[in-house]
Amino acid sequence: MTTQICFDASRVESADLRSIIESALMDLSVDKEEGMWERLRVLSQRSACRPAVLVGDLHRLIDSTEWERWTGLPSSTFAVLIVRTNTDAERLLRPDVALRINEGHLFVLDVKCLRRGEAEEAGVVRDYFRAFVSLLKPDRVLAARFSALDSVLWIQFGDGLERAVRWSDLLFARRLGFKPVAASTELGGESVVLADETGRDIDVSASSLRAFFDEEYLTKLASEDDRERKMVGARIRAVRESASLSQQQLSRRSGIAQESLSRIETGCRDPRLGTLQRLAKGLGLSLEQLMERLSASP
Repeated sequence: MTTQICFDASRVESADLRSIIESALMDLSVDKEEGMWERLRVLSQRSACRPAVLVGDLHRLIDSTEWERWTGLPSSTFAVLIVRTNTDAERLLRPDVALRINEGHLFVLDVKCLRRGEAEEAGVVRDYFRAFVSLLKPDRVLAARFSALDSVLWIQFGDGLERAVRWSDLLFARRLGFKPVAASTELGGESVVLADETGRDIDVSASSLRAFFDEEYLTKLASEDDRERKMVGARIRAVRESASLSQQQLSRRSGIAQESLSRIETGCRDPRLGTLQRLAKGLGLSLEQLMERLSASP
């Protein structure tokens, strides 16, 4: 269920920089789609679309009618504004510019200080867009807010999906006994931090929140978990066979029931830490040695 991202960097005046940006984004499997800048009005009329990244020189956006069109665009449309001159940097101080950038759809890439060589500029640009594209994934959170008045958590995910939910409706919230009053994002959108009146805070993973809102994503996670269990089970079986032990023999040596061992090797059950320790003992290995063998097994 990978959401394909598209981009248009045609509003970058420098041909060299535009080439670097386009190369960096296409290397990240982001589709080039020309004409999106010209279709801003059409984009604003679409209630939903795949994530779109518009890249252009800062002055070309804020000194044109397109700046006004930016209001009302889909939540999945973003702009990366290139700052190349000191005049561009001064424009960032304008209230109408600064406040809009803080809204979350407009981002800034400052390259005005990169004058040491093309290789350095290319490296900075590639690192920037690698991090930027990772934010647009469905299991990342771009923005989070909490309304203490009605106890509602609002989330915007990387692919533009926006959802709001009452805190008490989240299954894990009932177990925490925690009453948040504020929310923010952390770790590049990998988690949402909720704080209560006393200043105590908790982290909630973006992945678990996405799974709550998105049944398709939950199915994908379950499939990945199943695949991971099968892989670990196959590696445990390979280590056992390399020691010339049958399941029955390893069961006696480790004290793990043969039925449980069979379920682990077939990927029907996750081995816990205590189980791995007993497996290591039955194989005549330390836990560290067993983990190394499992990592090295094909």
